[in-house]
Amino acid sequence: MRGRGRMAIAAAALLALAVIGSALAASGSRAAKAPIIIGWAFDSSGPMAPFDTPALAAAKLRVSQLNAKGGVNGRKLQIRTCDTQQNKADVARACALRLLGQKANVIFTTCDVDLAAPVVSAAINRGTLAVAPCIGTDQMGPKRFGSKGRLAFSFGNVAQDEGSAMAQYAYSRGWRTADLATDTVIVYFKDVVRAFEVRFKQLGGRIVAKETYQSLGGSNNVQNAVNRRCVRCAVDARERVALAREQHADPQLVGRRRHLLAACESEGDQLLVRHVRVVLRRRPECGGEQAG
Repeated sequence: MRGRGRMAIAAAALLALAVIGSALAASGSRAAKAPIIIGWAFDSSGPMAPFDTPALAAAKLRVSQLNAKGGVNGRKLQIRTCDTQQNKADVARACALRLLGQKANVIFTTCDVDLAAPVVSAAINRGTLAVAPCIGTDQMGPKRFGSKGRLAFSFGNVAQDEGSAMAQYAYSRGWRTADLATDTVIVYFKDVVRAFEVRFKQLGGRIVAKETYQSLGGSNNVQNAVNRRCVRCAVDARERVALAREQHADPQLVGRRRHLLAACESEGDQLLVRHVRVVLRRRPECGGEQAG
């Protein structure tokens, strides 16, 4: 899933360049031969690097291809970058201002709306288009940034659609109860699980337990969530043994096949996933496009 997600990010970046390049090239004849400058504020080494760097790499390849054919309507494309150094707010804003000072016609930003906010705000306040290759929430627009947010766009999927689709699929498989595990580190993760809960309940499903953690909070943060879940597992196990005795069935199977874990997992959640797959064998799990 992670590989497909990154391919989608790269594809979105290519599509964005084609659309934006055509629009900017047609914006006026006065500077017909001036280059189209694409500013790119990205995280090269922090948690968003796995998303930002593939999009930037794909964009550079596409720019080379377009420029080899004469650019867009006779205008060459230039990408000018600035490293936000793990999306530190002050550095990110300074990056945006630097790129705008270099006469960027459009600013690309990182793939989380919270982390992207300093860059987006700086761009739209100057009347410049701000685009993210893969922000997966409806907050990348007027909902978050007010009327000026009409200049903020994303080529990412909407988290609410993903969560709803997960719930629809889970219910269609006969899974009627679910645990929720939410990584609170970015808005996308929270929105996917929240949308799953809303749709799953609408369909008649029941949420048994909820857990939150931060994948960037260190292994102890995730382990604490696992430990809390294990306490409930012990109770579940006793209940399954009692029920199995009544049904003359295998306690490992009773009550599990219809119960799932809905999570939106990031790169750092191996402990949580391992708990589900080892301790809770045969229990299904589902997650957004970043789940592994």
